[in-house]
Amino acid sequence: MQLTHIASNGFYSVSVDKQKNRLHLYLAGTWMQADQVPNWLDDVSAALRLVSPGFTILTNSSNLRGVLRLDLIVEAQQLVLRAHPGKAALLYDPKKIVAKTLMGAAAQDSGLVAEQFSDPLDAEKYLDK
Repeated sequence: MQLTHIASNGFYSVSVDKQKNRLHLYLAGTWMQADQVPNWLDDVSAALRLVSPGFTILTNSSNLRGVLRLDLIVEAQQLVLRAHPGKAALLYDPKKIVAKTLMGAAAQDSGLVAEQFSDPLDAEKYLDK
């Protein structure tokens, strides 16, 4: 897998697999204030310029502890929707039910339909179909 990295910090990583036309979002930590992730929406927008309509998206929230700024996740998902994605998968840690619930709520608020997985291989297989 050849990833083009857009941005990475203690709260998220944004990258694109151009060969698979896939956006990768990795979320971590606890998002309490917008100034913790000041470039988040710009970084997602930059990545979306590298994919084509019908792209797939894999969001890995397995190291996300909590999100008090759920609006930032919803806004990013709305950007994704405007770019006309294909399938979306959400990877979560089954021991972190709060993060899974919050990410599900964000998807419901934005309208992004995402299948949820606890196994990264299952998520990749789903997106590759």
